[in-house]
Amino acid sequence: MKTNYFFATALTFLIGFTSYSQGELFYLDFEGSDPLTNLPTGVTNVNSSTTVRVKDNTDYPPVNNAVEADPDEAGENELFLDFHGYLKIDVENPSNGFSLAYDYRRNDDNDDWWLGFLSFVGNDGVENRLEQLLIREWDGQLNFGDVNTGGNKPIGFLTNYHVVVIINESGDLITYVNGAEVLNVPNTTTNHNINTWTNASLLLSFKGSDFDGTDVTPEPEYQTNARDARAFVDNIALFDRTLTPDEVTEIFNNGNNTLSIESQILKNSLSIYPNPVREVLNFSSQDVKSVDVFSISGAKVLSKEVTNASLDLSSLEAGTYIIQCKDFDGNKIKILRAIKQ
Repeated sequence: MKTNYFFATALTFLIGFTSYSQGELFYLDFEGSDPLTNLPTGVTNVNSSTTVRVKDNTDYPPVNNAVEADPDEAGENELFLDFHGYLKIDVENPSNGFSLAYDYRRNDDNDDWWLGFLSFVGNDGVENRLEQLLIREWDGQLNFGDVNTGGNKPIGFLTNYHVVVIINESGDLITYVNGAEVLNVPNTTTNHNINTWTNASLLLSFKGSDFDGTDVTPEPEYQTNARDARAFVDNIALFDRTLTPDEVTEIFNNGNNTLSIESQILKNSLSIYPNPVREVLNFSSQDVKSVDVFSISGAKVLSKEVTNASLDLSSLEAGTYIIQCKDFDGNKIKILRAIKQ
């Protein structure tokens, strides 16, 4: 695991993470109890704070971002982002390139022109910068900031899309929608250099007008055509490297709830019970062959094979532990948190 803020080595930050041999994967799916209060370090929920007037002169009061049931996936949750509200994901060192994969669905309450999709903020060594991926309402065109890329892009509204956005080692921006490349903006034509920024962050489903190094100013409403999105996001995966086209295809083909790199499947259905636990911890799947157990401070306290999907934790003291689960091939399949009573 790389020693940066993006992917901290301390195991206290590993909840919701799964490691792969060619890069680290950060994964967030908004399942479980109260996930917005248990976000990994470097991910911040930023609620809307401003009343928004949209094209039909309707005023919408701010509504907090919230985890809601996904109407298209029974038993699954998604994150609702309200106008100026957004999810902020910090990127300390993007120089090796990075990739963001997530599911996106736009709400229909705001039907104006340019909609926030994904914003990049940071410092280019001279000034604080804000660059944005935007969607144009009438034809679903996806553009990068003020760069007119031309052409209609296969992305629209009120429909679920799987999106992968890549900033590669050269600073080029590449966007895939449902496994197909829809936008490629070379750094040589834009000189945006996002891969060299410091204090860099990604803002999901937000359109701003200014960044002062700490706070982002929402785009003015009322008389402008620039609007923030009111959107739903889910299954957010962040890689500290550039995904290859084959990997993008593999991620999409394996479904929005199952990300796979090098044939290693992240098993989102895996869970443990009871939790809190007194003695025996049970796994919901027989696929777990062994585990490494770490204290909340990162010290390994137990390595053990799992028998009949059960693990005896009676020897451990009361406290919170990180359970790193492995399959029969030794692949890390999921990291879970257990509370020992």
